[in-house]
Amino acid sequence: MLSARLKELRENLKVTQQELASALQIPRGTYAHYELGKREPDNSMLLKIAEYFDVSTDYLLGRTNTFMPNGQYDLASQIESAMNNMMVSEVTREIVKSLMQKEELAAKKRNKTQKRPK
Repeated sequence: MLSARLKELRENLKVTQQELASALQIPRGTYAHYELGKREPDNSMLLKIAEYFDVSTDYLLGRTNTFMPNGQYDLASQIESAMNNMMVSEVTREIVKSLMQKEELAAKKRNKTQKRPK
């Protein structure tokens, strides 16, 4: 699960493995092995990766499908809970999940752009 989540998040941000590895201050090959599932990051690296993508470590590890970072589960949890209580098709669930991820990534990009020094 971790390897798939890492690749999905990185591709959604449209950054290369090299760019991400540089941001994390690790060799590209090390990061590539994370995405391939050949290596797993230690706890401190897992936290750095979660901070970079602005998601929880639970999301990275597949313990939750809630995309939001720690402490920001309200809307996503409510939507997920509502879908669990309704007869919602798997296709609809995937569409909602995809839309939530895209909005969160767009918000993260907006925040990074606003924080850059001029």
